[in-house]
Amino acid sequence: MENIRLRVKVEGCSHSVDTDWLTISRTLTLRAVSSSELVGLHTQLCAGVRVTTRGLTLGRINPGSCLPQEPMDLPLTGLSRI
Repeated sequence: MENIRLRVKVEGCSHSVDTDWLTISRTLTLRAVSSSELVGLHTQLCAGVRVTTRGLTLGRINPGSCLPQEPMDLPLTGLSRI
């Protein structure tokens, strides 16, 4: 799996942080996410889907984007929960 830039919001917090796939996958492994679930999450994130799992909302930051990122406190449509 390639490393991708992510914006992550923790449930119950009003702010988000930027991180990468390798860092968040280690965190998700500690939160009992299986390797097959990680592959599925990575595939969805690469496709541009915002995903919520184990108290974290994850969204891919598009490389080279000059536009400000969409705030993650807006209602989430097309949300995939695992």
